[in-house]
Amino acid sequence: AADIAESVTLSVDMAMKLGYERFVICKIEREGDDLRRFTALRRALAAKNVNSDHIQIAEGWSNANPSALIKQVVAGIERCGDHKTLVFACHDAIGAFLRDRLAKRGFAIGKEIGIIGFAGSDAKRGDGPKLTSIAVDPADIGRNAASILVSRINGELMESPGKHTVDVNVIFGETA
Repeated sequence: AADIAESVTLSVDMAMKLGYERFVICKIEREGDDLRRFTALRRALAAKNVNSDHIQIAEGWSNANPSALIKQVVAGIERCGDHKTLVFACHDAIGAFLRDRLAKRGFAIGKEIGIIGFAGSDAKRGDGPKLTSIAVDPADIGRNAASILVSRINGELMESPGKHTVDVNVIFGETA
């Protein structure tokens, strides 16, 4: 959970430095990492004193009805008016999907409309520009997991189980 909060804070800080004024947050899942990321995004934007009127929520099940999600994202962007708007995709695959669909609808991706994904995957798939993403290093996660496993095998108790920090990085693309 700490890496989610750190990655979200990093993405919000970057968005503010890039001059984004309005935000659309995609909320796909109602549990797990997506829900934690959604909650952390709301908190991070509030900590930056972003007016709640400047935040739009696009909620939907990506696999069941992707057209419903794109309609909500477009409506959220339109409610933001002529302001520089950033879409926080819940995952790189959703970010790539939105990048391609929004570009087909005439939105200038990477200019007035930005998109940030989460996962750090190679999001160059599709015809659009490379996706900007927030990445957690899987090798770092593996090292942490191995360290925890060895400690437990050796009978060592952890002070705070479930709370481990891993490095978070921005993978700069062309969408934000």
